[in-house]
Amino acid sequence: MEKSPVKFMWHYLKLFKWYTFGIAVMVFINILASRIFPLFLAKVYDAITRSDIDWQSIYVLLILAVVANFTSYTICSRKECC
Repeated sequence: MEKSPVKFMWHYLKLFKWYTFGIAVMVFINILASRIFPLFLAKVYDAITRSDIDWQSIYVLLILAVVANFTSYTICSRKECC
């Protein structure tokens, strides 16, 4: 068994490197999705309050906001992230 904490962690990170990488990617996607969601909603609010409404762009922004929110909830509900 490894004596120092860093060597101990490195030993198990090497054994489970793909799980560790997967968890890191999921955490990154979760952070990104949680930061992007308010931006999409702000763009939708701005587009709706403008006088010239381009409904196609509003639908695209709404779909992207829903996907970002769903991704955030899906990743957080997995056992690996908790």
